[in-house]
Amino acid sequence: MAAGANPFAAVAGDGEAVKQAQKNATNKQYDMKVVVTINETANPGKKYFDGGIDYSGVPYAFVVAVEQILVETQQKLVELGKAIATGTPLT
Repeated sequence: MAAGANPFAAVAGDGEAVKQAQKNATNKQYDMKVVVTINETANPGKKYFDGGIDYSGVPYAFVVAVEQILVETQQKLVELGKAIATGTPLT
């Protein structure tokens, strides 16, 4: 996307605001918890899967990478669900 096409580019001006935001973000550390729990519908107390990760003090780049993985995983689960529901093969 060209700088002119981005509606936020004008706010950043000469780019110093973006550089400062990147510096602030990369200097910060984050606590992150990702939990996945799968229960049987007919028996809510019966767990099929229960797992997760709990990190403390991770850098911003790690958080962004995990977020991307989660978004991609969610998309794959939606595709799988559609394929199962409709009987069509995955593409």
